[in-house]
Amino acid sequence: MQTTSKLLMVRPARFSYNEETAQNNYFQQKTELSDQESEQDRIAENALREFDAFVKLLKANDVDLTVVQDTAEPKTPDSIFPNN
Repeated sequence: MQTTSKLLMVRPARFSYNEETAQNNYFQQKTELSDQESEQDRIAENALREFDAFVKLLKANDVDLTVVQDTAEPKTPDSIFPNN
């Protein structure tokens, strides 16, 4: 079992559906709305809201946390998973 006292989190800049990883990722489901810009914006906004709330919760519980802001370029739709 591995444990850690420190976490690294990547705050997404362009969180969205990833064609490359969707083929074998059960959690990515493409819908008719997936390609619409307004739907992509809504998903990205929700991802940021959830991310920021989780960071706040971790910090409130004294978790040693480093947050790195992703960049818009190059496009990395799943940068919040740095182990990929």
